[in-house]
Amino acid sequence: MQRAGIGIVAVRIHDYDLVGNVLGINTSSVRKIVGSAVYFSHIKDGSIPQSPHTTMQSQKDWDKQMRNGPGTGRSNTQLAFEKTVKAIENYLA
Repeated sequence: MQRAGIGIVAVRIHDYDLVGNVLGINTSSVRKIVGSAVYFSHIKDGSIPQSPHTTMQSQKDWDKQMRNGPGTGRSNTQLAFEKTVKAIENYLA
């Protein structure tokens, strides 16, 4: 990229991207590692907008895709995970 004159502005890995977080060993966050495993089905079998690996989008936009976009949405396990994460975040706030 440097030889082509292309500058990298930022590298951003989705919070639940199994490829970047776990396989790439780019995080030590338990939430991101567990979330990556919980949302693996959306990388493997999900729609492109709901995959945490395929497209670059903010967590807010991805959450909107998970609620309203094409695909399967969240499973019961994913809903329980999100509820637990929110409860922990509210407790720590």
